[in-house]
Amino acid sequence: MGVVLADEPAFKEMFCCKGHAGTKPCFLCKNAVTHNPPGGSAPLLNFTDYAVPITESDFSRFKKHSDKSMRNTMSKLHLYKRVLPNDQFELREQLFGFGYNPHNRIVQDKYNIKAASSCMWDWAHVYVCDVIADEESGKFMHAMRGSNGAASYSEFREYLSAFGFPGKQASLDHLFTESVAKNTLKKKGLQVVRANSCHSHQS
Repeated sequence: MGVVLADEPAFKEMFCCKGHAGTKPCFLCKNAVTHNPPGGSAPLLNFTDYAVPITESDFSRFKKHSDKSMRNTMSKLHLYKRVLPNDQFELREQLFGFGYNPHNRIVQDKYNIKAASSCMWDWAHVYVCDVIADEESGKFMHAMRGSNGAASYSEFREYLSAFGFPGKQASLDHLFTESVAKNTLKKKGLQVVRANSCHSHQS
């Protein structure tokens, strides 16, 4: 298997990584941790300099998994499952960023999956669905509106009207009503395409 192209929920199902709900949301990184844990718990950043928040923009601070280190991590988790009490084992799962599954594909020789070097995120989820495109578009329009009204949302709507979108999201006019425009200007974010549209596009 040369390339595994998927979104985060699919990687979670395939490789049993914790995903965005885990302490370590990026399964390709050894030390990337969430900076704002749910439930008001203290972030792992408070306890070790090894951990780096996922909001860090200096990529050199992240320690990346290799195919070997990821396989070793999963092998250790399988070992701990046999020797540790449940509470200590669950803590290891959280710290490793993976959940236990006796049939995990990463540690099975017959699949020979090189998870760290073969995984790729699909562009629609990385760029379009409530992430980079929304941020860039929202900040751009906020800057343009601040330049003596150099551009308006009605002009943006006209520009986007020439784009082709999935059938479930044939028109984006609802994003450019007066009330929505005021809200997006305030938040500096524009939800260009919703998640269901991305799923439709990929299918």
